Amino acid sequence: MHNNFEEPIVKELHHIVKDYVGIMNKQIQQKTGLDRHGYLLLLIAENVVVPTQKELAKFMDLDKVTINRMVDHLIQTGFITKEKDGTDKRIQILKPTEKGTLAAPEIRSIIRNLNEVAIKDIPVEQLESFFQTLLTIKSNYKDMPKIPLVYAFSKFNQ
Repeated sequence: MHNNFEEPIVKELHHIVKDYVGIMNKQIQQKTGLDRHGYLLLLIAENVVVPTQKELAKFMDLDKVTINRMVDHLIQTGFITKEKDGTDKRIQILKPTEKGTLAAPEIRSIIRNLNEVAIKDIPVEQLESFFQTLLTIKSNYKDMPKIPLVYAFSKFNQ
């Protein structure tokens, strides 16, 4: 591996993320028909957090506009619905439709299998060191001022 500290340290991570998400989205599309936002659907279907747009934005560290676009896409494609909360009518709860409920285990399986491929032949100690290094890097610059990164999630070219 070439260590050139003149290049952004995240360059290789960017390429890994781009490939991982592209492979994941392609497999999810083939199995479920959903072209993007499979992980968000999984979070909603598995009730990982309170399924409101506000809580999902916080959990995924995304801005409200981005989450809104993602949710709108999942609604338009028939994978989730919005329902008013029983106790607070101002809150809308996101729920998977039958289509979304059926897709969730497929998405979970795709993620599990892709993770297994990604870490194949990497010793556990090396993986633990890698994740610790990532946490250290994140911690090293956590207090630095930044401009938030805004993702433009759109349909990918096939």
